[in-house]
Amino acid sequence: MTRILLVEDEVLIARELIKHISNIDNISVSHARSYNEALELLSKHEFALLILDIRIYGDKSGIDIARYINENQKTPFIYLTSHFDESVLQEAKETKPVGYLTKPFQLETLRTTIEIALFNHLTVQEKKIVLVSEGKKEHRFKLSDMFYLSADHVYTNIHCKNETHLVRSTLNNVMLQLPSDQFIRIHRSYAVNIQHAQPLNSQYLTVHGERLPIGRTYRENVVSFLNNTEK
Repeated sequence: MTRILLVEDEVLIARELIKHISNIDNISVSHARSYNEALELLSKHEFALLILDIRIYGDKSGIDIARYINENQKTPFIYLTSHFDESVLQEAKETKPVGYLTKPFQLETLRTTIEIALFNHLTVQEKKIVLVSEGKKEHRFKLSDMFYLSADHVYTNIHCKNETHLVRSTLNNVMLQLPSDQFIRIHRSYAVNIQHAQPLNSQYLTVHGERLPIGRTYRENVVSFLNNTEK
């Protein structure tokens, strides 16, 4: 179940929003009326998305909640407001919301904005974590911690930030499970996370202090990939 936090101090509007949002498949809605109530719920639950009214009860606004989120949790949020003050709008933009809805809201626009925000958030999260299967067993890795892979017969060594994991799966099979825009084969025995790779010359890359050879048959593809990445 995907959990959304709605921060809205007008009871009738909150009830209508909760009713319509709850009709979206696999979504539950929690409700807060103020900054303090929102922070209390955020301390107890993990939310996939927040919908923030800019003007809420109390001294703090929805923008203050957004700033707290940006500093502490990085959860995506949508603004909901009836105010068009240019200075407030500019202040809101600076917090980088994933959407901006105005009252009175259109139900289809509300639904579409929520679904797109959730889809984009889940896509980003999936790119950060990868599951590498080994038969029925699965290994969970944070992509940014994976530096390079080396083949060892029917095994693959996954060289990570703090340790190396040995997986009973060929390098070819492991590569099929990794995002092709981030991992590239540079040799029959090596593949690298391009985010951590530094070109040394046409024959070698360095990754986390290790010098890895670029195979002759892979050289043209590696150079092309690196050039496209830099653009």
